[in-house]
Amino acid sequence: MIKFIILFLTLVSSSYGEEYYSYNDDTQQCENNKGEIGHNTIKRYGRISECSDLTKVKIGFLLRRRIGREDILKGLLLEKANFTKGKLSKKEIVGVKASYSNFNQTTIKRSRLSFSEFKGTFAQNITFKEVQISNTDFSNALLRRSNFQETTIYESDFSGANLKHAVFNKVEIKNSKFLKSNMKHVDLKDAILIDCDFSGSNLINADLRGADLSTSNLDDTTLYGALINRETRLPFSLDVAIKKFSMKLKSN
Repeated sequence: MIKFIILFLTLVSSSYGEEYYSYNDDTQQCENNKGEIGHNTIKRYGRISECSDLTKVKIGFLLRRRIGREDILKGLLLEKANFTKGKLSKKEIVGVKASYSNFNQTTIKRSRLSFSEFKGTFAQNITFKEVQISNTDFSNALLRRSNFQETTIYESDFSGANLKHAVFNKVEIKNSKFLKSNMKHVDLKDAILIDCDFSGSNLINADLRGADLSTSNLDDTTLYGALINRETRLPFSLDVAIKKFSMKLKSN
């Protein structure tokens, strides 16, 4: 038994520094037993657990597979990491800091993503399928041609993001911000957008047919050429949409 304890401590110390940090669900921070904020340093082949700092580890095929095997990803530090073409399925992703990372062509499905940061992230052609997203920051992210399928989004921030040609078809979005976002040609067909703020955003040629934006803020939003139909709900009348904002009324 003593030999087992010594072996266990040796393995832990080889992967982590002197202080061990764990994720605090109340503060959404990685803390040690003294309440200090930080992350665990791991070696190239060390164990990946909550609050692991992966910023200095080259993320290749093998490391992506190791991350993919974890059911719960809490407090990971992935800033400026390359996760291109990664695949994550059935994950609980909480408190992950992945700002300015590369998530191009990554697929995340049947997962929950919350209290995480993807500010300035390169994520063109990223796919979210059956994902519950909440309290997550995508501000200034490059999300061109991103695809949100059967996904719900709550209290998240897409301000300044490039969402050109993104697809939000039949997605439910609540209390989220899209301030000054580039949303040209975005697909919002049949989407439900409750109390969202699109102030200053560019929605030129967006597809809003069947979308409900009746409780959302469209102040200073460019809507030229945006497609609407009789089922589209806006904060103003269809007559105002066509005459004042140059939106296009379609029969279906």
